[in-house]
Amino acid sequence: MADEIGEFPTDSRLGSRQFNGQKQYVKSAECGKSGIFGLIRGHQGGLPVPARPESPEDDALIPELRSRFNLEFSPERYARFLESLYERCRMTVEFRVAETPIFVKRKMLDEMAAAGGELATQLIANAEYMECARQAIPRDYCVPGDLSHPNFLTADFALVRNGAGALVPRLVEIQAFPSVYGYQAVLSCAYREAYGIDPSLGRYLCRIDDASYWTLLTKTVLGKYDPENVVLTEVDPMHQKTRPDFEVTSRKLGIAVVDITTLEAVGERLNYRNANGEAGADSSHLQPCDRR
Repeated sequence: MADEIGEFPTDSRLGSRQFNGQKQYVKSAECGKSGIFGLIRGHQGGLPVPARPESPEDDALIPELRSRFNLEFSPERYARFLESLYERCRMTVEFRVAETPIFVKRKMLDEMAAAGGELATQLIANAEYMECARQAIPRDYCVPGDLSHPNFLTADFALVRNGAGALVPRLVEIQAFPSVYGYQAVLSCAYREAYGIDPSLGRYLCRIDDASYWTLLTKTVLGKYDPENVVLTEVDPMHQKTRPDFEVTSRKLGIAVVDITTLEAVGERLNYRNANGEAGADSSHLQPCDRR
């Protein structure tokens, strides 16, 4: 991958994080190694070629790639993209998916990843903050095996223009949960396939590729446990709009997707029913907060 450029998928579910609909881009850096996400508003027919803003040369985006993509865009290509995404998820994605990825320079990605890591480290190292955070959780919802360092961390950034007109990152939120890690990976593959995006453009930080990404994700989620002893659990998961992520993760990692209300406690262990209705093994370790 070229050091200065990268191609990253767009997830229009993040559109609600715009500032009164005025800002165009939203960024998500997960554990310093995942992609960037942005919202580009949809258009009928081809996408317009953006005019160069009267502002300093951006260190964030790559205008020549944006212009090329817009010129080559067609509704037919977008339809092929949605078909590819359907095949990869094996179900329809119910939220609207943007027509295009965004193209971001490596320098900006590294800056946002570093900022996310620094902010997270400040929070984790703050004993007073951590204690207040623990006290905010109702006692009945506390679980054993809490980790001092989360396995997953997502920092969402918005790109906004400063007083000089340059795009700069601003933090939206930080969360320690593996949200849509599976869907994001197949989404960018669908963009590449449908639009013929240059394979030299990367979508991961830390110089990893698809194979090493899934190896690392699988190792982190499963730990020392067999896949049958690990479940992805959610409230009514079959009716969540993020179900495509559940399905992709389930197939890739070999784990079951289970409604949290169906877990059965036997002593101090949680069990779930497998596809045959039989009680599966202990699942109390399934979520990163109490898995180990």
